[in-house]
Amino acid sequence: MKIKDLSNYQQKLTKKLAKTHKSLPLKNEKLLELLADDGDFTYLVINDGVNFEKVKAYNSQGEILIERGQGDTQPQTFPQGSCVKFTLTTEYITDLVCSMPDCKPKPLPDDEDCGCC
Repeated sequence: MKIKDLSNYQQKLTKKLAKTHKSLPLKNEKLLELLADDGDFTYLVINDGVNFEKVKAYNSQGEILIERGQGDTQPQTFPQGSCVKFTLTTEYITDLVCSMPDCKPKPLPDDEDCGCC
C-alpha cells in the first residue's frame, strides 16, 4: 500500500455519481495504471462547478474504489461531466508524511497518541 502523486491527473465523470456510490464512473484504465498495485491510493477532488468533494481513491484487487467525504467534505451527487482531479489536500500531505520510514507517533500534550503527524 503506497500513496501516489498523480500530479496533472484529470478526468470527467462518464456517468452520474450518486452520493452512495463507492466507485468512480471514469475511464478507469488510466487511474488503474497509476494506482497499479493493490492498496495504492491517492486523494482526488470531484467538482461540478458549484459543489466539491474530496475522496480517497484506492486500488482494491484491480478495481478503483473511493472513500467518500474526506476532510471537511460530505458525500454529494455529481452529474456526468463533473471534473475529477488530483489536488494537494491536507489528507494527502498527512498520509505522505506518515508513510515515510522515519515517521514515529508524536504524543499530544495530554499524552494521547495522535498518530504520525
